[in-house]
Order: sequence, then C-alpha cells, then structure tokens
Amino acid sequence: MSRDSYCPFCFQRNESLETLELEIAGDNGALTHKRRNTLGDRDTLKTAAVRIRALHVVCDSSWDLKDVLWSSVKQTLYFSPEDTVHIQCAILHSVLLQRQTFKHLCQGQLYLWTQEDLLALIDAHHRITKHCSDPTEALEYIAGHLIYGSHVSDHADLTVVQSVVRACLSQPFTSWGCGQHILSDIINFTGRFESGGLLKDLRHRIQSITSSTDPLILGFSPGMAGELVKLKSHTLNILLHQSQNIYTDIKGETSLLMQPRELPEYRTAWERLLTLQDKLRKMDIGMGIESASLGPLRCFFQAEWERLDSLVSSLLLNNFQPVKYNMTSSTAAYLTSSALSCLETQADLLRSYLWEESSCIAPHVYRLAAFLNPRGFLAALIRDAAHIQNKDISLYCLHFKVLHDMVSPSSPPLNAVCLSGLELQGALWDPGSGVLKDTQSPKPSPFPPLWVSVEESKGESIYSSKSSCCNSSSLYYCPLYVDRQTADEGQCLTDDNIITHVPLATRLDPVLCTMRRVRLTSTLLQ
Repeated sequence: MSRDSYCPFCFQRNESLETLELEIAGDNGALTHKRRNTLGDRDTLKTAAVRIRALHVVCDSSWDLKDVLWSSVKQTLYFSPEDTVHIQCAILHSVLLQRQTFKHLCQGQLYLWTQEDLLALIDAHHRITKHCSDPTEALEYIAGHLIYGSHVSDHADLTVVQSVVRACLSQPFTSWGCGQHILSDIINFTGRFESGGLLKDLRHRIQSITSSTDPLILGFSPGMAGELVKLKSHTLNILLHQSQNIYTDIKGETSLLMQPRELPEYRTAWERLLTLQDKLRKMDIGMGIESASLGPLRCFFQAEWERLDSLVSSLLLNNFQPVKYNMTSSTAAYLTSSALSCLETQADLLRSYLWEESSCIAPHVYRLAAFLNPRGFLAALIRDAAHIQNKDISLYCLHFKVLHDMVSPSSPPLNAVCLSGLELQGALWDPGSGVLKDTQSPKPSPFPPLWVSVEESKGESIYSSKSSCCNSSSLYYCPLYVDRQTADEGQCLTDDNIITHVPLATRLDPVLCTMRRVRLTSTLLQ
C-alpha cells in the first residue's frame, strides 16, 4: 500500500488530489471530517466520535545485525572498495548499534550513534594514515575516545565501548571465539566492482549471519539470544498493559489506582512496615555508649540502622496516606512483597552484625547487599584498621582472596572479613584452578566467599593473592555490584553502582570479559 496513494484517515484510494479538514463541533467532542476535492467544489462531510486518548502502537524494528551491517558496508565501499579498514569500521558501527538492543543487559545507558559517526571515522582514517607510524592504534583512539566514546557519559560503558573498538579494529579477532571466522571472512574479502560482483558476493557472506550467531559476533554468550526475547516480551507486556489501563491519565503515567480486590494486599504491606518500624525503634543499638568511643565499623553499622529506620518511616509517610477512607497510594504499587522481604532481611542482618561486633565474634561474614551504603562498609574497614594501628588512612588498601569452598579458613587474616552471597554473571568460576572460564548461559552462578583484608599499601591499591599465582592466566578486574533490580527486572550497570573491582585470574580474554559485562553481584535473599 503506497503511503501517497491512500488517505490516512479512511484508507481509501484517492483518485485526485484532496485536502482534509478536521473540525470539532459541539460539547460532545464530535469530529467533522470534511474532504474537499481540489479539482472541483464537491465537499463531503462525515461525523465521528472522538476518543480522549489514542491506543499505544508498538513498533519493533525488523532489522537484525546482518541488515545493519549490510547498510553500513554499502556506504563504506564507495569510498575505497579495496580498503578492508572501511569494512572494519562498518562492523564496529553495526556491532555498537546492535548491542544496544540488549539495553540494560549490556549497557548502563543508551547512546545516539548515527551514520555520521561512521562517516567521521572513515574520514579520520584517510587523514591519519599517511601521518602515523601506527594508524591502527591511532584509529582505535579516535573511535573509542573522540567519535563513539564522546557520546558516552558513563565510565563503565566507555570501557565497554573501547573494548568493542579494540576487538573490531585489531587483528586477529581472538576474543570472539567461534564468531570470529564470520567477521574474518567479511573483512578479508577483497575484489573489484566489476559487474557488481563485489557487492553481490559480499552481501552473500553477510547474509550467512543468522540470529543464533548474532550474540557471538556482538561479544556475548550464545544464551543471550533467549534473554533478548525475554527483554522484548517484557517491554511489550508493559506497553500492552498501559494501553488497556483505563485509569492511566492522558500524560501516560502508569500508576494504578487501588481496586477493592487489592486492598488486603496493601493493608498487609502497611502492617508489615509498621511491624518493621517498631522493631527498628525498640532495639537500643547504641547500648549506652557514646559515638565517640565506638570504632569506625560499629559506627557504620549504627548509621546503617538509622538509615533503614528513616527509609521505613519515609515509606509509611509517603506511600500509605488515607485517601477516601482507604490506605491507598499511586506509588505503593511498586512496594512489592519481595521489596518488603528485602527490608526485613536487611534489618535482621544488621541486628546480627551489631551483636557480633559487640561480642567480638570472629570471623565476621557479611553480605554487602545488607547495607544501604555498601561502599561505606569497605571504607569503614580501612578506617577501622587505621584506627587500631594508629596510622594514616592513606597507607592502607583492600586485598582480595577467593576461598576454595564455603568453609572459613582456620587462621583468617588480621583485619579481614568474609563476603558471602556472591553470584558471578557472564562467566563461570573454576574452583580447581581458581580462574574464570567460558559459559554458554547468561544465568548467574554461585561464587565462593571472598576474603577482604586491609593491609598496608605496597604500590598496588588492589590485588588478589590467588590471581597473582596464576602466571599463565590474564587478570580481569571484575566489577562488584549489589543486587538492585530496575523497572525492567534487570540490573543497572552504570559506573555509579559499582562498589569495587575484584581482580580475578581468567582464561578468557579480558576484552571479552568486558564486552560480556562479566560481574560479581552481592545478593540478599537465599
């Protein structure tokens, strides 16, 4: 159906040029549809009802990696058909664009890269080739820092973009495993434009890319294809619910009014919060000791307890105000049963940590997810060691060691704690050799407890004694997050949410680990 040959309002074929006029007449919002023939004086008037709002139309691009890649390659070949660097630039551009379809699974934020960035990169290649001793390295810098990197505002995302740039513009593509041969065939393919043979053969090679190989070429594990389907299904489900929600206002807000059948659930949440608030306020966490006489670690626990009490009070104040005789709230819909369970678990864990600290029980086992300020916990460890040794805090740093099993060592390091409840995503941990290894699944796997000790710095701010013994393996500085679910049921991977970096030995290329966003996550619930 041609867009120019059909009227968008009645979807009937126009035999002549026409103008359309829409008029709203009367208090009932009736719409008068006037069609005027520009070749005569004939007018046709029709009246129809007008809805307050329109339905959401869900559109999904049918382009996959091979479509984006073919579009980019066609543009680059016209500059210099025999220059394989142009094809590498087109692959880089296409990979960056297609990785964004995975949204929060691979990036903290989304960025507006366009064809202008690709053309700017090709132009830079022409200008620097004759003036640089290593044009490939110079092109990597321009692409990662100046062209594509200039769009990126998050440091963690920038590291990923620079890893993708390095993998696409450098030879060979060792970090992409079984997806390597497809890109190598495309890049190393040369020929002439005679009779369009180059474009025809090159397109055939690009069309050999299938949806099952897309994740491999993009730098992911094969299982990410299923995760993309789940992500799109979840987004579609939200949009469909929004389109059918009669309580959604004109601005498109998604908060739901409480219906009578939902009142018991909200009242239960309100009662659970009241019980938790009463528990937090009854416990005398100070035990009559002045804050000045408490150690840094216990002061941190006390501050966490007070923060949790303030958070619960805020939830009660803002989310459960009486409205027309009912405990209702537009934002209370997001206070799920699992969220309440997390708050209750945090309170129980904090109480046990305070009791252990006051009883001097060793060794201490903690979950970073129990804290509202997990970075503050690691900082308190350093301050506590400096306080005990009566030395400057700048002399100390954190050291990490992965335990072989769940059993704590008989002689724990001095000024050390054990972090439990960790999960590894994007790779598997080999307990026998103590290294990261490849995985076919995007699902998280259990990670052994991690000893964190505070020692005097010797030039390196962070290192892993286990990793340093693996001379045959590379070292990957794995980001550590706390499990905080987003609205898309995912994890926000921005740099602001990284608690620290744990150095781990790896059999995988660290570039591939970065592209896969291999990470540790501290969980709260068993």
